[in-house]
Amino acid sequence: MALSAKTVRSRIGLLQPLLKSCSLETIRRAQNRVGELIESKYRRQILSKEHPFEKFAAAWLLPRDVRREGVVLYLHGGGFVCGELEYAKAFGSVLAVRCGVRVFCPAYRLAPEHPFPAALEDALESYRYLLSKGYDPRHIALCGESAGGGLCCSLCLKLKEAGLPQPGCVIAISPWTDLTLSGESYRENREDP
Repeated sequence: MALSAKTVRSRIGLLQPLLKSCSLETIRRAQNRVGELIESKYRRQILSKEHPFEKFAAAWLLPRDVRREGVVLYLHGGGFVCGELEYAKAFGSVLAVRCGVRVFCPAYRLAPEHPFPAALEDALESYRYLLSKGYDPRHIALCGESAGGGLCCSLCLKLKEAGLPQPGCVIAISPWTDLTLSGESYRENREDP
């Protein structure tokens, strides 16, 4: 059953006062719990292998039924302040199972503890890691939602600046590209969740 935009807006509206009264740590724990619940649905269909970097954690999500070559570099949403590895693995698991493709999920460093450009540096390190594993850039798909979608776009600019090859495609789902919240489309669509 599909939810109408009006229903989604009303539910989000009900949560806003609650979320504003919670600490960042409480919101982070809640978001990670949601991630754990989503991932649990797909747990038997994937193999999850954690991959530690020096400054952040990441995980490989390998579907038991690989139907496509290449890899998805999934950059999670969360406003750059939420989304640890459990949360990143949630939608990453959905991608792995539904698309039959390997997914690499970095849990990039979060603000305010790690301000810009920490998340972008971690995304770049993850992309370089995939290149070092022998992935053809044409077979790397960047995917992210909200802050992760914006991070996909920023990563492409950083790759160009560094003279590195671009990925085969970018899937930016509702990307947060105007962090100043001042653009015309942001003002026009302010009520759109």
